[in-house]
Amino acid sequence: MRMRSKNRLLSNMVSYAVLQIVNMLVGLFLPRLYLSVYGSEINGIISTVNSFTTYFAYLEAGLGLTLIHSLFKPLADEDVETTNGILSFSKRQYQKISYIYFVLVVALSLVFPFLKTANDIGKIEFISLVFVIGLYGALDFYSMAKYRVLLTADRKEYVISNAMTVAQLLRFVMVWALLRLHISVVFVKIVPIVTLLVRSLILKLYVAKRYPGYSFSVGETTVVSASKDRWDALLLQISISTSVSLPTIIVSQVLGYKEANVFAVYSLVISAMISIVSALSSGVSPMLGRSIAQGKDINVLYNRYDWIVSAVVTVVFSVTTAMIVPFVILYTNVVDDVNYVVPSYALLFCVWAALYSYRIPVTAVINAAGIYRQNRVHNLLNLAIQVIGGIAASLIFGVSGLLIVMIVAAIHRNVVLSVVNSKELLHNSIAKCILRQILMILLIVGSFVLAYAPLKNAVSNVWDWIAYAILVFVSEAIVCGTVFAVTDWKTVRELAALLKSKLKKEKTRP
Repeated sequence: MRMRSKNRLLSNMVSYAVLQIVNMLVGLFLPRLYLSVYGSEINGIISTVNSFTTYFAYLEAGLGLTLIHSLFKPLADEDVETTNGILSFSKRQYQKISYIYFVLVVALSLVFPFLKTANDIGKIEFISLVFVIGLYGALDFYSMAKYRVLLTADRKEYVISNAMTVAQLLRFVMVWALLRLHISVVFVKIVPIVTLLVRSLILKLYVAKRYPGYSFSVGETTVVSASKDRWDALLLQISISTSVSLPTIIVSQVLGYKEANVFAVYSLVISAMISIVSALSSGVSPMLGRSIAQGKDINVLYNRYDWIVSAVVTVVFSVTTAMIVPFVILYTNVVDDVNYVVPSYALLFCVWAALYSYRIPVTAVINAAGIYRQNRVHNLLNLAIQVIGGIAASLIFGVSGLLIVMIVAAIHRNVVLSVVNSKELLHNSIAKCILRQILMILLIVGSFVLAYAPLKNAVSNVWDWIAYAILVFVSEAIVCGTVFAVTDWKTVRELAALLKSKLKKEKTRP
């Protein structure tokens, strides 16, 4: 049983890693193809609509997590009747969500094109484009979500990842072929819907084969109750994800779709880096949760984890702030209808992304200990800073002002959530939290100041960019690692001793 569990864990990890690599490559190449064929304005519209529809996903409101937890025991006990009741309940709930989602999509498609006019696309085509993009999410809830719940609860996420990888590769091939024909963007955006149906079919066939006794269509035998902290947990999730999706919407509505596309290009790179750093969060909350449940003191463990995240995040975004402008120059050389080289965006984006990523250890503790209700006021205030402050700053100072507000919101989130964590569980000083964020900002700014001018002119092709990126990475790893080591030598010694102990155990193991 243990070997089977390990194999399943390895399969999940490998398949998820492959999916992330495919997503990253497709996510970088497809927008560039859209940019070369349709120009900056339409690409900005697509980015903005995607950001809008992100919020519709909150209709789920934690339902998936509740259903997954509810399935653990009946699946382990092979209790088919209870499992079928939960599966049927999940199907009905997700169908309801998909219907509401569809209504919101129709409303958005009828309203959005009139909020901000576009020059490169007619009203009918604009309405159709918004509808087709939004329809993807409604169909995902309708056709995919119930399978995702079952397979995740049974620890077979690798099946989902593999199906998504196949669909993503198919999507890339189909979109690439259609873009070469220069047909309407509306027809091109139908492709994700087609690949979604392919993915759903793969999962349906797999579930039918592997779970012959299970059904999504039995009577109303089970009703899953929601956690009392479900809405406060959702509020935290909204506060965090709004940091990523809201700025594009604000830029598009205040400054126009072309400026939104410039913003989206920088955001594309930053999002890829955030996804890499986010791997540090995998499996941490359950580990901390078990320690908390056993009554263990997690202060030392948390401090080590916080130090590792801080150092890695600083290295990643110090490299990014040096290399992002040369990348943008190469990436956007297929279009010249707007200026994409904005140094302030590069610096401010990277500072924000580092501070945003620093939330990883903070929220890991919150999720492990369920400290949601205590953060309700702080999360509401953080949302107010992002929405009100973001709109006001963009109206007065443009994108740079918006990015500064995002930075302020990220610092606010990290500090106030750390204070609550310390009060409720950790009982430690937040001085290190503040110091590490200061070090992040100083090192990222220093990297930008030293590297921007020489690298902007030195990089002329992809191979130059790769060579310089390797050189900058090695340099930043040495510099940032040294600074973080010097400022907290005790933690470094603890980590070194822990690593030495583990290596010694591996050598003595028969």
